[in-house]
Amino acid sequence: MTHEFTNFFYSSFGIKIVKGAVAAGFNTNSNGEVTEVKLKDGRTLEADIVIVGVGGKPLTSLFKGL
Repeated sequence: MTHEFTNFFYSSFGIKIVKGAVAAGFNTNSNGEVTEVKLKDGRTLEADIVIVGVGGKPLTSLFKGL
């Protein structure tokens, strides 16, 4: 799947994918459910559900010459 198709597909269901943003915090209701996401750049996004993806890059140089 290309990222264009993925964005189009999910946006047709009202789902907004925010890439490259850094979550700085979350606001919750009295039940502890997330209602807003505070981003590092100062934006606040309303949310019904939050999925946070954290990635990493392997440091393969450690294995060179083995």
